[in-house]
Order: sequence, then C-alpha cells, then structure tokens
Amino acid sequence: MWFPKALIVTLALVGPVIPIAGTGSAADFVLISEADTVPDDLYAAGNVVDVRGSIQGDLTATASQRVIVSGTVEGDVVAIAPFVEITGDVEGSVRVIADRIRIIGTVGDDVVIAGRTATIQGVVGRDIMVFVHSARLTGSVTDNFQAFATGVIEIVGGVGHDLEVNARRLDVASTAAVGGDVRYRGEATIDDNADLTSSAIRLGKTPVPLRVRALILVGQVVAGLVVLLAGLALFWLAPRTTEAATGAIRNWLWAAIVGLATLVLPAVLIGAIIAGMGVASPDLYGVAILATSPMILLYLGLVMFMAVLGFVPMAATLGRIATRGRLSIVGSFVLGVVLLAAITAVPVAGIPLFIALWVVGVGGWTLGAGSLRRGSVA
Repeated sequence: MWFPKALIVTLALVGPVIPIAGTGSAADFVLISEADTVPDDLYAAGNVVDVRGSIQGDLTATASQRVIVSGTVEGDVVAIAPFVEITGDVEGSVRVIADRIRIIGTVGDDVVIAGRTATIQGVVGRDIMVFVHSARLTGSVTDNFQAFATGVIEIVGGVGHDLEVNARRLDVASTAAVGGDVRYRGEATIDDNADLTSSAIRLGKTPVPLRVRALILVGQVVAGLVVLLAGLALFWLAPRTTEAATGAIRNWLWAAIVGLATLVLPAVLIGAIIAGMGVASPDLYGVAILATSPMILLYLGLVMFMAVLGFVPMAATLGRIATRGRLSIVGSFVLGVVLLAAITAVPVAGIPLFIALWVVGVGGWTLGAGSLRRGSVA
C-alpha cells in the first residue's frame, strides 16, 4: 500500500477561511500560517489546503483544487488533489495522486507519484517512483529513479544510483548525471555530454509472466461461460426480445451507430451537466455530481449489463453466418460464443474487432427493443 495510514477525510464545499491547529480539519480553505505549529498528525480536506507553518507529524490532505506545502512537515505527506506543490521541507516520504505535481523543496525519504505530469526540481533523499504521462527531473535524487510513463521522461538533473524508465521516450540532457545503471524501454535520446557511469541498456518488451498468462486465459474462459449462461437464460426467459435483438443486427453499420450512441450519449449528457454547472461556479462541481448521481448509477448499470448481454445477439448472428442458418438460433449462439473467443486470440486486430462486435451487439438490443415496442416483430 502506498498510504501509511487511512485517508479519513471528507471534502467540505463551504466553510470559512481559518487557520487550523489540530489533528483534523475540513473547510473551504485550510490554512496553516507561518506562525502555526501542529504538534501532531494533520488530516485536512477542502477546496484548498495551504501549509505554510510547521507540522510535527504527518500531513494527509485532499483538496478539490490544490494542496500547497511551503512550510515544514517532519513526517510524511500524503496528498490527493488536481494540483500538488511542495516548495518547503518534508523530512519523511511523499505520496501524491494529482493531475499536476511540482516538488521544488526537499524530501528526506522516498517520493511516489501517480498523475499526468510531474516536475521535480528539489532534492529527494532516497528513491523516486512515478506513474505518469510525462515527468521532468531537474533536481536530484540520492538513490534510484524509476518511471512508468505513456509519454516522455526527461532527466536534466542528477540520479545517484540507477535510472530505470519504461516510457514512450527517455530524454537525457547534457547536464544530467547518473551514478548507476541506465535501463529503459521505448525510444531514447541521450546526449553525448551526459555524465553516465555505465552505458545505457535498452531492454526488450516486458515479458508476460506465465502466471499472468494463465490468469488471463482463466479469465477469458470464465467470461465466455458467463456470456454462454446469460445467453441461454435469455433465450429461455425472453425469447422474443433476444431474437428481436439478433434480427436487428442485419444492418451491421446501423446497429454499430446505434450501439455507439447508446454507450456514449448518456456519458456525454452527464458530463455536459457537470461541466456546465462547474463553469458557472467551481463550487458547484460537488453539487452537480450529487445531482447527477442517479443518472451516473443508471449509466454504470447499463454498461455492466451490456458488458455481458451485448455479446448475446452478436454471437447468435456470427453462428448463423458460419452455419448459413442451418442451426437453430440457440445452436448458432453457442457456436458464436466459441467464434468470439477465437477472435480475441487474433494478434493485434483481435481485441479491437471484439470490442467493435460488442458495440454492434449493444445496438442490436436497442433496435430490437424499439421494434418490439412498435409491434414490428412477430
């Protein structure tokens, strides 16, 4: 677990701007001023958490806007917010989940970051581990730097021991210094003037352990059995509806469009409501989420049901195509489940095709339900 203690805080959307000295606080603006000293751990929640004074224990903070630490924390810092910035001194470790993270001060122990972008300009006493889209190290880390990224990792400062990066690209500037091994996956641009103790080693693709492959296979088998049992139950309990959904897939393109609309439009509507209220006032984001929570739950329920049921009409259609209609619809469905499982094993194109067929199946349910309401299905 990243967190050394439970995050026992709740967000408060309204409240006065107050200085806090204690073990727990929730307010719109939580401020520890330069003159304040918290003699214990501090748990804080609000729109903004701003620590300018001293905390003699740990800081655990969550904020809807930002967490700023410009003072001193003698213990660890655990923070969750859209933006987290540490310009002061943290004697312990730092654990952060945020969209943007900046560490300009000093951290005595380890740093673990998960987010979109991270900038480390300060000094870290032990290791750094980041899970981000992109990150930039212009400061220094005494021990190891390990990064997992979908974008670019840029090393401008110093790494005391090993540098290991799994990213789209690793950039090592001329001012960088690495005291141990350099290992990377992906592309790399390493300046010839960089101070490297050893040559950089490009690693191959991350091998998939045998146990993981076995778990994936078991998961596929279980998923196939769930779809098979659900489909058989539907053909028994609701044969007209299920056959109508299967028949509606005759026009594959139209079924795909309807299926995509069924899955996307509710999410777009919910997002538009939340974003609209948030643009009117940032304080209304929480109210918007609460107001749309029934819609969110209904949408999640739809996606969960369709995650299984969406394959039923598609499997029946595939089975009918493969047998040219020689089997019953139930027999075609059973064969179609096997064909869907075989599609997932196709390299590269298998999974995208599998997802596309699922979207068509979702459209089949929507079109089939509409045809039943209109009475156009016997």
